[in-house]
Amino acid sequence: MSKKKKIICILAILSCIILSFVGGQSFAKYVSEVRGDGIAEVATWNFQVNGQKEQVQNIQLTSTCNNETLVDNKIAPGTKGSFNIMVDGTGSDVGINYKIDFEEKGTKPTNLKFSYNGRARI
Repeated sequence: MSKKKKIICILAILSCIILSFVGGQSFAKYVSEVRGDGIAEVATWNFQVNGQKEQVQNIQLTSTCNNETLVDNKIAPGTKGSFNIMVDGTGSDVGINYKIDFEEKGTKPTNLKFSYNGRARI
């Protein structure tokens, strides 16, 4: 390549660089920036079971029965008892879905029945 062609190539490249710099500066004059702060409120959550916050409750069945029907502090056939599970969502901003489940259902005696509102459940 001749010296003249090299000079023309270099001048063309420099012209492109200068043109893009000048064009970029004029484009930057039309760009604006807006700044602001976002605020988000989070719903309050309050959930209590038997007056205690969000804890798994263990219920001793022997303490729910009539003491006169216990045999050696054990539940005997024909023994009846009751207990309450109080679920309180007062103070929550959102609805609460809950599930009451019994652990070790498979190991309980087959004649031990739990009922809710007079209907057998387990």
